Parts: sequence; structure tokens; C-alpha cells
Amino acid sequence: MTKKKEYAYVPREKIIVAWQESESAGEVARKLGLDIKAVYWRIAYLRKKGIALKKFKRSAPTGPHIDVKALNALAKKHER
Repeated sequence: MTKKKEYAYVPREKIIVAWQESESAGEVARKLGLDIKAVYWRIAYLRKKGIALKKFKRSAPTGPHIDVKALNALAKKHER
């Protein structure tokens, strides 16, 4: 028998305060003890309902630079 996953109830007001006072969604998740996906879902829901929540600055990509032109040339070269 599969066990149902337990979800933590966090009041909307607490999520809003944590979001507005934090610098990232990860920080909100840690503060509230939630999964980051749950945080994004709740914030999206609140925004859809008309709540004006701040947007976090996007961090610079941490992965390696992608040379699109070179990779497209490689893909074309090996196309069958």
C-alpha cells in the first residue's frame, strides 16, 4: 500500500512575508521547510489571484558557455 505524502500547511500570509523578505526561492523554501517546487507553485497561484509579489533577480548561468554556431555546424555535419 502506498503511503500518502504529507504536505506542510503554511498560511498564505506567512508565504508572502517570507517571499518579500527573501533573496531567492531557495531561501523561502528553507525558511518555511517546504520543497522549492511547492514554493514556486504557491507563488504562481498567488500571482494568478492578483497578489503583487516581487520578482527575484535571475542569477548568471553557472554552466559552461554554449557555442551555438559551432554546435549547429557539428549537428549539420553528422546529419543523415
